[in-house]
Amino acid sequence: MKKILPFLFSVLLIVLFSCNNSTDSSHSEQKTLGQIVEISIPVGGMTCGGCENTVNTQLLKFEGVVESNASHIEKQVIVKVDTMITSINDMKSEIERVGYKVLK
Repeated sequence: MKKILPFLFSVLLIVLFSCNNSTDSSHSEQKTLGQIVEISIPVGGMTCGGCENTVNTQLLKFEGVVESNASHIEKQVIVKVDTMITSINDMKSEIERVGYKVLK
C-alpha cells in the first residue's frame, strides 16, 4: 500500500496539470474582434423605469453588448458594445421593435 500511494499521487498531479493546460485553449475561443465603445442612442417614448428595463433587457441579449443604461428622463440609452459583433443599426431596430422611437 505504501508503494502505491506515491504512484497514485504522481498520476493525480499529471492529470491535474494536463487538465489545467486544456482550459487555456477555451479562453482563446472567445470573440474578441474589436474594442468596446460607448455609444448614446436618443430614444423617445420611454416614460418610466419599466420602459428603461425593457430597453436594457432587449439590448443586453445582443452578443457584444456588455452594458446598457436607458434613461427615460434623459431620453437616451448609453450602450457599451463591441460594434464588430453587434451593429448600432441592429440595436436601433430592436429598440423600435419593442415599441420605442429612436430619435435622430
